Amino acid sequence: MNHNSNLKEFFNISLILTRTQLKSRYRSTFAGAIWVIINPIILFLAHALIFKQIIKLDIPNYFIFLLASLIPWTFIVGNINMVIPSLVTNREFLNSFNINPLSLVVSTVLDNFLNFCISFLIIGIGVFLLLETSFTTSIFLLPFAIINLLLFNMGISIFLSTVHVFFRDTQYFINFVNGLMYLLTPIFYPVEMVPSWAKVFVEINPYYIMIRPFQLILNNFSNTSLVQPFLIATILGVGSFIFGFLFWQKMKDEIYAVL
Repeated sequence: MNHNSNLKEFFNISLILTRTQLKSRYRSTFAGAIWVIINPIILFLAHALIFKQIIKLDIPNYFIFLLASLIPWTFIVGNINMVIPSLVTNREFLNSFNINPLSLVVSTVLDNFLNFCISFLIIGIGVFLLLETSFTTSIFLLPFAIINLLLFNMGISIFLSTVHVFFRDTQYFINFVNGLMYLLTPIFYPVEMVPSWAKVFVEINPYYIMIRPFQLILNNFSNTSLVQPFLIATILGVGSFIFGFLFWQKMKDEIYAVL
């Protein structure tokens, strides 16, 4: 199999696979593509009901806080769950066609990214219309926060899916870690509620680093400057992408042999 396709062909194949995954995911479902909207809305409303109405967290504009925290979180975790086994489960497909396995990983991330953008946009419009909240000038930084999140997801997806080819327990381990991270990441409670001794762990939490700019852009709860968190998120996003790609370059020959 010739894996030395040029960059243009690589992106074309990735886009074709992305479109194919989008069609196949919703073709046989009752609600079709609408499910991409329904699922995060249900999750969003469930968190709002439990933590605002039942537990009664005293957080202003809690819907905006959830929008900025929970929706990016679901993209990160949902994407990881889907992409880790992608190379292994599609081994026969990759062996049957002259396709760079990396295209499959990229297309899976892009598929999940498009779903994230749609749900984030629709829920965001609904929340801001409901609360009649006006945007600040920081909203213009939102596309850059989204790009950083995409780069971060792309990097860790390439890395974890590659590791999973050699260590098939990777998915179970990451699922366990993500279960803990759900409780340890300030996505349904603000970082101000974290004890001072534990904040150092929050500050090095990669998920929180990527989500924090969303929180500050949409609703700056602590009136913190956006510059430092945004810069750190950019470094982490770009760094993750570069690391994932370099790791793939180092391991790709062994991956071809195993697959």
